[in-house]
Order: sequence, then C-alpha cells, then structure tokens
Amino acid sequence: MELQTQTKKELQTIVSEVLKASKSEDKRQNSDVRRLSKALRNFLADDKNKLDIGINMEGIRNIIYDLAKYDSSKAKSPSFETRTTRAIKDALLDHSKAGINLKDEEATKDEESIDSYFVRNENDELCLPHNVIEPKIKKDIKGEKQELPNTNTDLVPLSKNLIERYFGEAFPTLSRKGKSALKDVANIEKLIITTNDFLINLLDKKNLSLDDLMFAQSKNIKDNDILEELEGTIEKVITKRTLLEANDKDIKVLKQSNKK
Repeated sequence: MELQTQTKKELQTIVSEVLKASKSEDKRQNSDVRRLSKALRNFLADDKNKLDIGINMEGIRNIIYDLAKYDSSKAKSPSFETRTTRAIKDALLDHSKAGINLKDEEATKDEESIDSYFVRNENDELCLPHNVIEPKIKKDIKGEKQELPNTNTDLVPLSKNLIERYFGEAFPTLSRKGKSALKDVANIEKLIITTNDFLINLLDKKNLSLDDLMFAQSKNIKDNDILEELEGTIEKVITKRTLLEANDKDIKVLKQSNKK
C-alpha cells in the first residue's frame, strides 16, 4: 500500500486546485479567442473601415492594440497577446478563404488547389470535415489492421495546435516557423523560382485582366504595390551584386599585379 504522508496530501490538493483553475482559464481563453475572431472577421469584411492592409499580422495586431489602448512596453499582458495572436490566425484562415489541399494534406490559399475550405460550426469554431483532417483510418478487419479511406464528413473543431499548423502552411512567411525557414538559402531559392514560375504562367493566362496583376490582397500596411516593392528590392540586390563583383575583380587584378 502506497504511503500517503500529510505533505503529499497537501501537494495533491494544491495540484488538483491548480489543474481545475487552469482548465477554467483554458475555457475562458478559447471563448475569448472565438469572440475576438468573430469581431475581427466582421471588421475586416466591413468596407466602411477602408482597410488596405491585406494579410499583415503586424498591421492587424496594431489595430487591435490601438483599439484596446494597449502598450506592451508599459504593462505587458502575455495572456492578452496570446489571445490576440490566436484570434488573428483563426480569423485569417477563414477571412482569406484558405483551405486544404488533399493531395499534399496541407493548408493553402491557392484557390485552384483547395479541396475543402475551413468552415464554422454552430459555436463559431473553426472546423474541417473529419475525413479531411484524417483522410485514412485504420480498422481491425478479421484481426488485421487495414488502412481505409475515411468517409466520415462530420465537422471537427480544430485545436489551437492544428490552427497554428494550418496557418503556418497557408501563410509560411507570417508564421515563426516560416520566418525561420526563410533564413535558409535553399528555401529562398525555391521561393524565388516558384514566384518567377507563377508570374510567367500568369502572363500566359488567357483574357488577362488588370485585376489579375494588381495583387490587391498582397498590399501591405503602407499601401504600396507589392510588385513595385519587389521590383525595387531586386534592383537594389542586382546593383549591390554588380558592385561586389567589380570590387572582387579589382582585388584579383591587384593581387596578380603584386605577384609580378
């Protein structure tokens, strides 16, 4: 029989109380996130607000902080910041019409690749059909485990971890994981190649319209055209590269002359 000391009983009591309080806090946070997400979606969809920030985490976060008169440099509230970040990601997956590509089993904003969009249930929770989250299921058939297609289409509310994962897939440059990945030269090269291929295919599109080339949803908080910004950045990179190549050439010539 396990010995139950007085101190162990006291610890068990406190641990139980802390767990209960933590579960209550989790419920309150989930409720706050849903309320803030809904209000944010309504705000972003309201043309009267004259927003032109596109998918910009910092821009949306600053709007929320300004409305709340919240200054993290004076009185930081990790709980408020967590709720805000979760609500923004929850709202953007819905507002931006992101969805799941079943072939890659990843979230995406590419309309042509989406097989199932994110939807809301009666409790306003972000959901996906069960067979989208888990396309294959294992069943015991005559004593043998077999992998079968999942035909269950019931809506499943997404956990905060799943929302975090799907947001990172749909918006790789906005997530922490995506920002870390962009430090990798190989990933940058893939991104440049993908962007170049996309623009080439876009120009080959039949009945190409002005709207196709405006990228309205990609404008940043400063209301600058993203393509013009990209053009300017690339021009600076090429100019810098040309200067470095010239300097490198001069150094090589100088070394050769010194050898003589």
